Amino acid sequence: MSSLGAGVVLVSIVLITMCLQVALHPFIKKITNSYLFWLFIAIICLVYFIMFRYVLDFKALVTVFSAREDLEKLKEIVNSNYPQMVASGDFKNASSLYFGFCLSKIFITDFCPFFFVASLFSLILQPSRKIASYLAGPQLLAALLTLFVSIFPGDDGNAKLTFEYIFMGNDPYRLKYAMHVLSICISLWVLLNTPNIKMKNWIYTGIVCVVFFAYITIVRYATSLSKIETDSFAFNGIIVECTGIVESDWLKNTLPAVQRITDAKQINGVFAGFGEQLGNIPWYYKEVITILLLAMLASAIVWLNWGVQHLSPYKVPNIKAKRPFWVGYYKI
Repeated sequence: MSSLGAGVVLVSIVLITMCLQVALHPFIKKITNSYLFWLFIAIICLVYFIMFRYVLDFKALVTVFSAREDLEKLKEIVNSNYPQMVASGDFKNASSLYFGFCLSKIFITDFCPFFFVASLFSLILQPSRKIASYLAGPQLLAALLTLFVSIFPGDDGNAKLTFEYIFMGNDPYRLKYAMHVLSICISLWVLLNTPNIKMKNWIYTGIVCVVFFAYITIVRYATSLSKIETDSFAFNGIIVECTGIVESDWLKNTLPAVQRITDAKQINGVFAGFGEQLGNIPWYYKEVITILLLAMLASAIVWLNWGVQHLSPYKVPNIKAKRPFWVGYYKI
């Protein structure tokens, strides 16, 4: 099956799963509203994330940092991730990019992993799920956008119907499919099990987004304070995969190559395609536009959640029910 066909199937699975969540919610909401249910789900997902992504990310960071003075070993590491840059003689920049890439994974400066991990911790630490409900809008939006954009042939075009791709992903993009699907399911179920949404929830959703961008800005600045440079190695902090607050996220051929495919090549920065649509303006203006657009779309999810709860009660024809469908469906 072609990567396009695999992408269509994988995205269809996500949409069908979402429809099933919505359809089954009235029948299992007592279970999905239980703190023990969320505690179990969150712990399992967090362990999964740590074992199959975070530990390996940390190992990659230690490996490249340990090899910073071993030219041959460093070349072997960097060449497998930036073959085109190394071939063109830009080895020092390639080593700096890869080290920054590893750092971004460790500090989780990418939007989707940050909200995924934050939601898991909030579900574990807060039985009421209030913070999780504020995270759910941006979390659902980002995961859906990422899957729809990246699962189809584009920058990498490597969607495959294999156990490894679905549950583990390709190095260095581990859990690319699984994490986003889990994020979609968790955020949707949190929204379905969040009663009495008020318009002020939009403000709280905006606050968590501000906190996120403040966090990655601080991390980006803090990692740039310690500069290390040798003849073959340069460290300039996180300069890639930082949710658009760095220029590399808007450029082409700046991310590590997807491994184990026939023609390994660097892929574009996360916002490179969208940046082209915005025209020839400085990348930091594009970042402002992107943040505002994401805020609008995330708030639209909150408004939709709020609006559904205010629909007039409706009773499904020919089905005996103690109370109208929408009331019984959405209220806990």
